[in-house]
Amino acid sequence: MVNEQYKAIASDRSAAGSDRRPPGLIASVVFGVGLLTLLIWQFSGVADDGLQFQVLNPDLHLIWKTVIVAAVGISTACSLLVSARRRWTMPSAIVNTAANWMGAAAIIALTAEGELFAPTLPTQAGTIFETTTDWSGLTEPFLLLVVAIAIWDSVDGILRARRSRTDRGIPLTLGRGQGSR
Repeated sequence: MVNEQYKAIASDRSAAGSDRRPPGLIASVVFGVGLLTLLIWQFSGVADDGLQFQVLNPDLHLIWKTVIVAAVGISTACSLLVSARRRWTMPSAIVNTAANWMGAAAIIALTAEGELFAPTLPTQAGTIFETTTDWSGLTEPFLLLVVAIAIWDSVDGILRARRSRTDRGIPLTLGRGQGSR
């Protein structure tokens, strides 16, 4: 009974048109491009300390900047590819997952070492918001958020790729020829 309902839902999806983009892709692309722009601006250093807020450490080594920007760029490119193909594939989901974990690992390592954020951030925030700021309690929630986003985006892509395979009638096997024995 459940299998028949699933086939009916899959058939309805096909009848509705497989020309639809997976949900959330436009938001993902816009967010990715916006985040890339913000990262490049922050890593290059703000132009006016009086009017602009330096959050990320502009003195971070070029390798770390490149890893973080590349991770976001690869993830955004995966979203663009998925949008063009109008479906997730397992290779795009795997590349997206690798990019998520590469970026998360870099952010976690740099945050743990106290290198990701600008050293003047607490002072600058205190001056702008006219308050004293203690950022020590925010490290763990920030790192949990980074990990949660990496897990969510990775699992979402993999599940959508699996769903795309089964919707097209491709069996979920681990390798070629396993179903032919």
